[in-house]
Amino acid sequence: MGKKAFMAGWALVLLFAMGLAGCGDGDDGSVDVTSSREPVDGGGGDPATPAALFCDENAPALEAGRVDAVTQSTDIDGTTIDVAMTLYTPALDKGECAPLIVHSHGFGGSRITALDDVADDANASDLATRQAWESGYFVVSFDQRGFGETGGRVMVENPDFEGRDTTAVIDYAIERFEGRLAYRRGEPVLGALGLSYGGGYQLVGAGVDPRIDAIVPAATWHDLTYSLAPNGTPKTVWLDLLVLLGVTGAEGALDPFLYEGFVQAQFGEISEDILAEVEGNGLNAFCDGLRPSEGVPRVDAFFVQGVNDTLFNMNEAVRNAQCLRAAGNDVRVLIQRTGHILPLFQAVQGAFGFDLDPRVTCGNATYATSERMLSFLDEKLRGVEARPPVDDNCFVQEDTHGVVTDDVPIGGQRYTIPSTTLSTGPVVETVVNVLQGLQINGSPLLPTVLESLGMTVANLLDTLEALLTNPGELDSVLTDEVLQLLPPELLNELTAPSRELFLFTAEQPMTLAGIPVADLKIESAAENPIVFVGLGLKRQGETRIDLINTQVAPLSGHADGVYQQPLVGISTRLNPGDEVYLMVYGFHNQYYLSFNRLPRVVTFSGSVDLPLLSEAMRP
Repeated sequence: MGKKAFMAGWALVLLFAMGLAGCGDGDDGSVDVTSSREPVDGGGGDPATPAALFCDENAPALEAGRVDAVTQSTDIDGTTIDVAMTLYTPALDKGECAPLIVHSHGFGGSRITALDDVADDANASDLATRQAWESGYFVVSFDQRGFGETGGRVMVENPDFEGRDTTAVIDYAIERFEGRLAYRRGEPVLGALGLSYGGGYQLVGAGVDPRIDAIVPAATWHDLTYSLAPNGTPKTVWLDLLVLLGVTGAEGALDPFLYEGFVQAQFGEISEDILAEVEGNGLNAFCDGLRPSEGVPRVDAFFVQGVNDTLFNMNEAVRNAQCLRAAGNDVRVLIQRTGHILPLFQAVQGAFGFDLDPRVTCGNATYATSERMLSFLDEKLRGVEARPPVDDNCFVQEDTHGVVTDDVPIGGQRYTIPSTTLSTGPVVETVVNVLQGLQINGSPLLPTVLESLGMTVANLLDTLEALLTNPGELDSVLTDEVLQLLPPELLNELTAPSRELFLFTAEQPMTLAGIPVADLKIESAAENPIVFVGLGLKRQGETRIDLINTQVAPLSGHADGVYQQPLVGISTRLNPGDEVYLMVYGFHNQYYLSFNRLPRVVTFSGSVDLPLLSEAMRP
């Protein structure tokens, strides 16, 4: 790739990043599908009632307040760094005590230094942290390694670095609040909150520090090798954004392997050496035996994940839940709609960058998401029964609808896919056909676009031909004028045309919620074809087929062309007459530098198992 394409890629990254304020056992590392057509147990019965809290009856009264502090953390290699934090004390009467909640920030962010300033429309995790303090918890919010005022280099939640930092913060907070902290069975009572990177520290922290009793990780990962490069295919847009955020938030204090991985991703690949650097930086390290001396943590958890999250998708939360449930922990899962949302290419609930649904409907009840987070911690830390209870598994589809299940549906009804031939890489003719068919306010869109660019159909075709060998120039084709005219769903259709393979028509109201399982075969005379697959939905009476939850899975790297693995989890309602398709792409904008430079003809066949719930099963 030449310098021009490289700079064009950066221009696209900067365009995406404007306004962004932070952020397995299967073949692709996502979900264990050993019994792919069987549901995952929802939690193993009613949770045990926590033992009573112990308070020092002689502890003096305490006023609400905050103080900034610094402690030291020592790496596994002996290096010591300063870790900055802000500690919050609740108002307590004489002899009253309270549990502790630890909070941290997203990638590129920093700690909360004034909980009073957290607005009611802040993300649900930060809002729950403020509400916890207001309801009488001790709270400590800290800057993670390399961010804010904390020293060291960003290692992306390495247990031997960021994990030790979390333990150092807990040690300091316990010492600072000694005599007023609530205890149970001789140990301080501890919980945790945080979104994205602020969820990653919780999972690694619980793995290395058994004192943590309950966690609420939101929009976070299980295995970073799957998150960033499923089937070895880099998520180039997200990788570019994350490095940009890291450089900004950490002022350049990223470990060198992160820069090297970013440069590699610009060429559509990441080496095994780079992936090995982050392979053990998640709960997968403790679930898959990478750290056998520690094992799976004993910690109760409430995972809040986004079905439209294209960085850390639903499969990550399900895999985390599978692991912790198998170890006997009480685990709840809420699959809401937002999370890490790609600007321009996704339009989800008005979210931009990353966010969480402020309110969700699960079964017959509607809640504020932050209140659900806090009620789970109240149940686990204070022993207060959550009313209404936090469901074992909830899959949200709409503002007023969400399915509650005992199990996480994986696989299900099988649909066979006819043998289909397609080409990999961007398809110019399809792009032009899409452009010619688009309308705005009832008038053809193409003439309007061309006039704004000073182009004709002929030289437009010449320009688009460049995408066959250099889609890094995509941002120079789709100028600001075009982007302003095209909503995200049309922009997706323009830049990533698909082949739609019909699966079925809904004959009754149904819910499609859970993780589809694919058994697919890709045959090609050329080496290593890259194909992207997802599920599409055409509503009755409409002509558009939309990619469900804007989720695709790359199929690449299997020499035999066989892919028996989960696809990305989805959650949507089906009405009678709605049609469901398998969407197959030779190029997709979420992986805009990960594609076959020379188009390859492939034959695509197999089947897909869909997690369908009938109307009778819905609350």
